[in-house]
Amino acid sequence: MDTTDEGIKIDEEGEGNVELRFSNVMAMDGGDDGIQVTEQGKGRIEAELKKVSATDNNKYGVKMEQWDVKGEGRSLEEAGRLKIQMLTLSGNGKGDEPGLHNVFVK
Repeated sequence: MDTTDEGIKIDEEGEGNVELRFSNVMAMDGGDDGIQVTEQGKGRIEAELKKVSATDNNKYGVKMEQWDVKGEGRSLEEAGRLKIQMLTLSGNGKGDEPGLHNVFVK
């Protein structure tokens, strides 16, 4: 997939949660992040990635951010969770580790 933006983007900006399970997904050659998940406001991220690859994206292969207020240094809300089984990240512009804010890998 050759895009000028994120390959897959999920945003939640109210008082809700983001719950997702991706299996057998590829995001490659994106002009931004391969997979971006953002939860802003009250709520949290619960995510599972199984057999996912994100390669050759301009920024992060996988980026997950959970904010109470965008740009906060340290969040007071409970951290979100990311469960990973077979994640391949390579050739991404900002490195080959997930970009995370207030989300921990379980």
